[in-house]
Amino acid sequence: MRTKPIPTCASLLHVALAATHAASRIHVRRLSRVKVKRKTNLLDLVTEAARESEQAVIRTLKRAFPDHVILAEESGANARQSEHRWIIDPPEGTTNFAHGFPQFCVSIAYERCGRLELGVVFDALKRELFFAVRGRGARLNGRPIQVSATSSLDRALLATSLPYDQRERRNFYLALWEAFMMRTQGVRHAGSAVFCSGRLRFPFGKLYVSARRGVALPQL
Repeated sequence: MRTKPIPTCASLLHVALAATHAASRIHVRRLSRVKVKRKTNLLDLVTEAARESEQAVIRTLKRAFPDHVILAEESGANARQSEHRWIIDPPEGTTNFAHGFPQFCVSIAYERCGRLELGVVFDALKRELFFAVRGRGARLNGRPIQVSATSSLDRALLATSLPYDQRERRNFYLALWEAFMMRTQGVRHAGSAVFCSGRLRFPFGKLYVSARRGVALPQL
């Protein structure tokens, strides 16, 4: 059987950007008339705009790459396997979107064989487009950006977004917040950690928190 060629970074990025803009147009159009439903609890929301924009992203990706699989916020994951996978969340910051709070974005990432290769984040209201390609750095509206020069937690500003079980596990999250509050210059909770991470560009990468195992802090 003839092996299909691996898509180039340029073609992947082109399609990711097209999908991002397709979802963003729906968000802008729907923002003034949002219809909200609940999923698992009172805090876990979904909107018609989220479902509609997710389908717009999926159609754009499948039209270009029919053999790729997609992991989506609302639709879940494909049953079949592929070395090419897209991870999408339009909008990231659903609760903000549902309340008309202008802090949400479209988030799309592509991974090959389990390794992330590129990512796109677009804030349609601020017209800010972040994207990064493995080995080629990151850009904001076409201009190169770098991680923060801050080298220690006590001089850092952190951003987070609490999960939907915050009421059930409030003591854990409040203790976590206090721990970071005592070790940093501040913690911001804007409801969209993906967007904030692009803005703050924390030099240690992701800060993983497990409700079962506690906090995994970077080694300074």
